[in-house]
Amino acid sequence: MIATFAHELAHYLTASAKQEPPGGWENWEFATDITATFLGFGVFMANSAFNFRQYTDSDSQGWQASRNGYLTEAEHVFSLALFIQLKGISPATVTPFLKSHLRKMLKKALAEIDSSNIVAQLKSVSSKQP
Repeated sequence: MIATFAHELAHYLTASAKQEPPGGWENWEFATDITATFLGFGVFMANSAFNFRQYTDSDSQGWQASRNGYLTEAEHVFSLALFIQLKGISPATVTPFLKSHLRKMLKKALAEIDSSNIVAQLKSVSSKQP
């Protein structure tokens, strides 16, 4: 539920932007999910992107899977990795709160980011309004 509220807050904030989102309005939902991560809700966004559960009752058994949001788990985790790198947050602060399989994704995303120049490039972007 927190991830949904974060997404809707990001909608409200991005709707008032003077420029269209990166990739245009057809990609607004994806940009909105990333915005929610950059508002500080990345752990919630990643943890709720995909849910799976199995159940067994006295007379039935089965499974249920559901998706939430527009990005995949891997895309949410990569956005979270970028966010913590840009903000200088230790991965050890975030990792305990991620689902166990997402921790491995975060480690991989951080390694990919560390091997590139993307953080320096993003930090060099001017925040001046056009």
